Amino acid sequence: MFKRSLLIVAIALSFSLSHAASTSVSAGNSASEQSLPLTIDDILDNAQTIQTEMLNQNRMEALLLVSLSMPEASLKRLAVDAKDAGVSLVFRGVPVDPKDPANKPLLNPQSLQAFNFLVELGASVELNPEIFKEFGVTKVPMLIIRKHQQKSPGSSGSCGNQDADAAQNAALVLGDVTLGYMLDTLTDRQDEIGKEAQRLRQKLGERP
Repeated sequence: MFKRSLLIVAIALSFSLSHAASTSVSAGNSASEQSLPLTIDDILDNAQTIQTEMLNQNRMEALLLVSLSMPEASLKRLAVDAKDAGVSLVFRGVPVDPKDPANKPLLNPQSLQAFNFLVELGASVELNPEIFKEFGVTKVPMLIIRKHQQKSPGSSGSCGNQDADAAQNAALVLGDVTLGYMLDTLTDRQDEIGKEAQRLRQKLGERP
């Protein structure tokens, strides 16, 4: 469990926890390397380049924003549906240290164990505080289906223009309902978001 969680620390922002769990870790890691205290800011800084490269391309993406503060039964239900539909569960971050909540939360095996019950269900779990900030998300669960548009070399724009583009190329559905119901609210759209919602909904079959 320690080695799996350590690997998740290294790539938590850019890849899902379920993918990380399937990748092997070298047995030669020293104890000092395994206990390196990385903050979430460290991970965000190291992953920014990779994340930017992933976003700068034309592709559809579906994300289900959730929180550990939600009832466990609701999280488990969404985790199963998200796994079957191929949608990632996205959290703002890891739990804070209850002994010292004033400090930044540490990305370590102890803090990541909070997500184990979802990983064991096969869910793809990501830590991405930036997506919460980008869309101003303060309530969950929320489904986001968006289209990433490739940026032309040297293109630039104001922050306001970028926010407007993001909103125009995304659909948000909020509510403590099933993933299937969230997708159903988008399937009638006559655009790429609607087509993506239909594709994901078909994976869930007849379940509500």
